[in-house]
Amino acid sequence: MNLSVAAELMMPELGLTEMQMGWVLSAFVWGYALFQFPGGIFGEVAGPRRALTVAALLWVVLTILTGLVPGQIVTSAASVMVALLALRFLLRVVQAPLFPIPPAPSASGSRPPAGPSRTACSAPGSASAPRRRRGPRQWERRDAFCRVAPG
Repeated sequence: MNLSVAAELMMPELGLTEMQMGWVLSAFVWGYALFQFPGGIFGEVAGPRRALTVAALLWVVLTILTGLVPGQIVTSAASVMVALLALRFLLRVVQAPLFPIPPAPSASGSRPPAGPSRTACSAPGSASAPRRRRGPRQWERRDAFCRVAPG
């Protein structure tokens, strides 16, 4: 689930201000900006298949942990903000290598085309986001993070 969509519902529940939520949302960008290049190196060293598998598994874990904040350990507004900052930063660190890692070769040894055709599918998803936005609001905030996580 996109946190910017859930932020409106999360702020009152977690006791966060708009400025604090802005910090949480910007942590996502910083993780990506700082780790895209090192993530690409990791992809070259580990290989595309292994690197993408590790990234997907960590993404699932971090997404579910985001849905569990606050919990028994994280209770105060300050600790909630620190936990969300850390989780969102780490989530983007895990996602940063997805673009620089080239697609794995198929069984025949040929690679799928790289470049714009690889990312072209992201535009329809972004364009349809306003229409899909109504759906998750019917769920509980915590359920949405677990329902969206693959696995």
